[in-house]
Amino acid sequence: MSTTGVPEGPPFVTGAQIGDSGTGLHLAIGLLAALHQRDRTGKGQYVEVAMMDGVMNLCRVKFRDHQRLTRQSLSEYSVPTKQGMDAVPRAGNDSGGGQLGNAIHCKPHGPNDWLYVVVQEAVWEGLANRIGPDLGTPGLAADPRFAKIADRRKNQNDMWALITKFAAQHTSASSWRS
Repeated sequence: MSTTGVPEGPPFVTGAQIGDSGTGLHLAIGLLAALHQRDRTGKGQYVEVAMMDGVMNLCRVKFRDHQRLTRQSLSEYSVPTKQGMDAVPRAGNDSGGGQLGNAIHCKPHGPNDWLYVVVQEAVWEGLANRIGPDLGTPGLAADPRFAKIADRRKNQNDMWALITKFAAQHTSASSWRS
């Protein structure tokens, strides 16, 4: 929980009970691997899964970010980070793991009208070409504030504002494809 929640606020628990369901998923994977091994070799296996191991795997992005902080700041976070920080900061809906991600409110703007958008390098041009014309900025993909991932990280608040402005016109179920 130390990495969840909003800056300067309390931590948030996960909506899903990742310890329970994550452990079950890891057990199912282990059982399938054991059955496959049995079919290949004729030998059975004992499968055991610890809840903490399942949770640790599901938290791997935050663990990786903690390791990254020993060498650098985390430019995908909207809150300040610096090399040598003791812990990954609470950063609201920031994605972490090197990717820009955020929750975007959609039409009709109710409490559950949200999308989680991750803007990876491979999708920026298509996304910008789709939303730019609707926002009156058909050249958005080439805009120097956003053209490269480093620029988008530096100007992410402006990028999220544009994506949010576009989303305000669309429901989460409507097609964002051109």
